[in-house]
Amino acid sequence: MSTPTGQRRFPRLAVALLFGSLAVACHAGDLDPTSPSVPATTTLQIETSGTSEALETPLTLTGPNGFVASRTSAGTFEGLVAGPYHIHAAPATRDGHRWDPFPADQMITIDPAGGPVQISVEYRLATGALALDVTGLSSGVNADVGLT
Repeated sequence: MSTPTGQRRFPRLAVALLFGSLAVACHAGDLDPTSPSVPATTTLQIETSGTSEALETPLTLTGPNGFVASRTSAGTFEGLVAGPYHIHAAPATRDGHRWDPFPADQMITIDPAGGPVQISVEYRLATGALALDVTGLSSGVNADVGLT
Protein backbone atom coordinates (compact mmCIF):
# COMPACT_ATOMS: atom_id res chain seq x y z
CA MET A 1 0.00 0.00 0.00
CA SER A 2 1.46 3.34 -0.86
CA THR A 3 1.11 6.68 0.96
CA PRO A 4 1.30 10.18 -0.45
CA THR A 5 4.73 11.80 -0.23
CA GLY A 6 5.49 13.45 3.14
CA GLN A 7 2.91 11.44 5.10
CA ARG A 8 3.67 8.54 7.40
CA ARG A 9 1.51 5.73 8.52
CA PHE A 10 1.42 4.87 12.22
CA PRO A 11 1.67 1.20 12.81
CA ARG A 12 -1.34 -0.30 14.51
CA LEU A 13 0.73 -1.23 17.57
CA ALA A 14 1.70 2.40 18.20
CA VAL A 15 -1.94 3.53 17.98
CA ALA A 16 -3.02 0.76 20.35
CA LEU A 17 -0.33 1.72 22.88
CA LEU A 18 -1.32 5.38 22.71
CA PHE A 19 -5.01 4.69 23.38
CA GLY A 20 -4.15 2.14 26.08
CA SER A 21 -1.95 4.69 27.90
CA LEU A 22 -4.68 7.31 27.75
CA ALA A 23 -7.22 4.88 29.18
CA VAL A 24 -4.92 3.97 32.09
CA ALA A 25 -4.14 7.64 32.82
CA CYS A 26 -7.83 8.55 32.83
CA HIS A 27 -8.71 5.62 35.11
CA ALA A 28 -5.89 6.48 37.54
CA GLY A 29 -7.42 9.91 38.04
CA ASP A 30 -10.77 8.46 39.16
CA LEU A 31 -11.40 8.74 42.89
CA ASP A 32 -13.91 6.76 44.85
CA PRO A 33 -16.14 9.45 46.43
CA THR A 34 -17.19 7.03 49.18
CA SER A 35 -13.63 6.43 50.44
CA PRO A 36 -12.60 8.71 53.35
CA SER A 37 -9.64 11.00 52.83
CA VAL A 38 -6.63 10.76 55.14
CA PRO A 39 -6.37 13.79 57.46
CA ALA A 40 -3.17 15.85 57.27
CA THR A 41 -3.04 16.52 61.05
CA THR A 42 -4.31 15.12 64.33
CA THR A 43 -4.36 15.93 68.06
CA LEU A 44 -2.50 14.74 71.15
CA GLN A 45 -4.37 14.74 74.46
CA ILE A 46 -2.16 14.69 77.59
CA GLU A 47 -3.80 13.72 80.88
CA THR A 48 -2.10 14.29 84.24
CA SER A 49 -2.94 12.65 87.55
CA GLY A 50 -1.74 12.75 91.14
CA THR A 51 -2.08 16.50 91.66
CA SER A 52 -4.80 19.01 92.31
CA GLU A 53 -6.26 20.94 89.37
CA ALA A 54 -4.62 24.13 90.70
CA LEU A 55 -1.06 22.79 90.38
CA GLU A 56 0.67 23.83 87.16
CA THR A 57 2.30 20.84 85.45
CA PRO A 58 4.74 22.13 82.79
CA LEU A 59 4.60 20.05 79.58
CA THR A 60 6.73 20.56 76.44
CA LEU A 61 6.15 18.86 73.10
CA THR A 62 8.82 18.82 70.36
CA GLY A 63 8.45 17.24 66.94
CA PRO A 64 9.18 17.30 63.22
CA ASN A 65 10.37 20.42 61.39
CA GLY A 66 11.43 22.18 64.61
CA PHE A 67 7.96 22.01 66.17
CA VAL A 68 7.90 23.14 69.84
CA ALA A 69 4.83 23.81 72.00
CA SER A 70 4.32 24.14 75.76
CA ARG A 71 1.44 23.99 78.23
CA THR A 72 1.21 24.56 81.98
CA SER A 73 -1.43 21.88 82.52
CA ALA A 74 -3.02 18.83 80.95
CA GLY A 75 -4.75 19.47 77.65
CA THR A 76 -4.66 19.08 73.90
CA PHE A 77 -2.02 19.87 71.32
CA GLU A 78 -3.70 20.34 67.92
CA GLY A 79 -2.59 20.40 64.29
CA LEU A 80 0.15 17.78 64.65
CA VAL A 81 1.61 16.36 61.43
CA ALA A 82 2.93 12.81 61.08
CA GLY A 83 6.26 12.02 62.69
CA PRO A 84 8.09 11.36 65.96
CA TYR A 85 7.35 13.56 68.98
CA HIS A 86 9.02 13.93 72.39
CA ILE A 87 6.95 14.89 75.44
CA HIS A 88 8.80 16.28 78.44
CA ALA A 89 6.97 16.75 81.74
CA ALA A 90 8.87 18.94 84.20
CA PRO A 91 8.56 18.72 87.99
CA ALA A 92 5.84 20.92 89.47
CA THR A 93 6.19 22.97 92.65
CA ARG A 94 3.79 24.69 95.01
CA ASP A 95 3.96 25.77 98.65
CA GLY A 96 7.55 24.56 98.92
CA HIS A 97 6.76 21.02 97.77
CA ARG A 98 7.81 19.30 94.54
CA TRP A 99 5.85 16.75 92.48
CA ASP A 100 7.87 14.64 90.03
CA PRO A 101 6.37 13.32 86.76
CA PHE A 102 6.35 9.61 85.87
CA PRO A 103 7.41 9.18 83.15
CA ALA A 104 9.17 12.51 82.74
CA ASP A 105 9.95 11.82 79.07
CA GLN A 106 7.94 9.94 76.45
CA MET A 107 8.49 9.33 72.74
CA ILE A 108 5.49 8.77 70.47
CA THR A 109 4.88 8.58 66.74
CA ILE A 110 1.97 10.58 65.38
CA ASP A 111 0.09 9.18 62.38
CA PRO A 112 -2.91 11.34 61.43
CA ALA A 113 -4.52 8.34 59.73
CA GLY A 114 -4.59 6.64 63.15
CA GLY A 115 -6.67 9.42 64.71
CA PRO A 116 -6.15 11.35 67.95
CA VAL A 117 -3.52 10.14 70.43
CA GLN A 118 -3.81 10.16 74.22
CA ILE A 119 -1.05 9.73 76.82
CA SER A 120 -0.86 10.07 80.61
CA VAL A 121 1.66 11.53 83.05
CA GLU A 122 1.37 10.75 86.75
CA TYR A 123 2.74 13.24 89.29
CA ARG A 124 3.96 12.00 92.68
CA LEU A 125 4.84 14.08 95.71
CA ALA A 126 8.65 14.05 95.92
CA THR A 127 9.15 16.31 98.92
CA GLY A 128 7.16 16.92 102.06
CA ALA A 129 7.25 18.33 105.53
CA LEU A 130 6.45 17.04 108.96
CA ALA A 131 5.53 19.19 111.92
CA LEU A 132 6.02 17.46 115.26
CA ASP A 133 5.13 18.79 118.69
CA VAL A 134 6.22 16.90 121.80
CA THR A 135 4.34 17.82 124.94
CA GLY A 136 4.24 16.60 128.52
CA LEU A 137 7.99 16.69 129.25
CA SER A 138 9.60 18.79 131.96
CA SER A 139 11.60 21.78 130.81
CA GLY A 140 15.12 20.83 129.70
CA VAL A 141 14.30 17.14 129.14
CA ASN A 142 15.05 15.93 125.61
CA ALA A 143 12.43 13.80 123.87
CA ASP A 144 13.40 10.50 122.24
CA VAL A 145 11.45 10.45 118.95
CA GLY A 146 11.77 7.98 116.10
CA LEU A 147 10.11 7.98 112.63
CA THR A 148 9.79 5.10 110.24
